[in-house]
Amino acid sequence: MTLILLVLGFLPLGVGLLFERFILSYPPDQVPPYFILGLLFLLLWGAVAFFAAGWERQRLRVVGLLNAPALLFLLLNGVQTLLLKTFWPNVLGLWSQDFFLPVLPVAGRIARFLPTAFSPFAAAFLLMAGASLAGAEARSRFF
Repeated sequence: MTLILLVLGFLPLGVGLLFERFILSYPPDQVPPYFILGLLFLLLWGAVAFFAAGWERQRLRVVGLLNAPALLFLLLNGVQTLLLKTFWPNVLGLWSQDFFLPVLPVAGRIARFLPTAFSPFAAAFLLMAGASLAGAEARSRFF
């Protein structure tokens, strides 16, 4: 189960890469529904935790394993934005940004007034952890 939960934790990377393709292919004279897509992704992330909590008895273990890749990418973003002050010009720099891309429209509204470029990524991580905790908690309370 541990390996399955860790692999599921990389789901936001695939969704982020698809989200980037969607953004680049959208007509330039129209505004895509970024915020709604971000909320839908958070619901999806909570649903993943909801169903994964049925496989594992400890809900905090489910939340921790699902969000372990997010913590890794958050640390990579922290190194790039806070220490290096630039994103790496390679696939790791791209993936560390794309991992949080589906949640950034929602997180950006929360972290709008915070002073660093790292703040939206931290807010995105907290939103993802909160959504997965809510999903796992709903499973343990209602089913």
